Amino acid sequence: MGNTARAKEDFKAALEFYQQASSSGGERTQLEALLNQLSLLIKTEQNQAALALLPQIQAHFANLPPSRWGIYAQVNLAVSWIQLSSSKTKDIAQLLAKAVKQAKELADARAQSYALGELGHLYEQTQQFSEALTLTQTALSLAQGVQAEDIAVNWLWQQGRIENAKGNTEAAISAYEQAVNSLKSLRQDLLQLNPDVQFSFRDRVEPVYRWLVQLLLQNVDNLPQTSKQERLEKSRTTIEALQLAELENFFREACLTYKSQPIDKIDSKAAVIYPILPS
Repeated sequence: MGNTARAKEDFKAALEFYQQASSSGGERTQLEALLNQLSLLIKTEQNQAALALLPQIQAHFANLPPSRWGIYAQVNLAVSWIQLSSSKTKDIAQLLAKAVKQAKELADARAQSYALGELGHLYEQTQQFSEALTLTQTALSLAQGVQAEDIAVNWLWQQGRIENAKGNTEAAISAYEQAVNSLKSLRQDLLQLNPDVQFSFRDRVEPVYRWLVQLLLQNVDNLPQTSKQERLEKSRTTIEALQLAELENFFREACLTYKSQPIDKIDSKAAVIYPILPS
């Protein structure tokens, strides 16, 4: 009920449901409710309340046996903690390192990828880009090794951001293009709301497309004519792919029967204007 209220953006009701759930049920239910409560407090910028909740959450981890669910819970906490505090980097890194260690002991490549990738994100946030890239690439390799495309797409996006921060534009574009291709292959899962593949379209899908376009258009006027036309063409097709994804996300149904046509084949006097705003 808390998650439903949150999806409807009734945050007050969601918080009340999470609070009720955190004081009843089993250990797992309580911890999940507390983690959801924490992320919602951060989302609604109630940072002091979120900080006050941290010790209660950490107490639940004290005797938690190693498991995939427990590893995911630790990473979940780390993700929220990163958003909440920039001064607790060492504590967050230790939490993620513990999650990585448990995943290795369980020989769970998917969980290990998840924890390593978020550790890479922490290093990205602290602008330690070389370490961040190494961790991200390791996480990506693990995810691809077990065909966990839903996780791999996050690390491709992250790799693109890091490469861009390092000034490696071509490597960044390559990573973003792979991320967009992965999102296309995940489209059916996204639409069917597979519990393992739930992305917020606005937060986790749309930015990948828009950042790719932004990189493709970066300094495009200074490129040789052939390269310029190639970049412009890729930008246009990426925006068109985003528009299709937006339609499918809105209708919750894949456009399986459409057939794309060049605009000049429909109307030789027509033109299409693509407004491209910075991300």
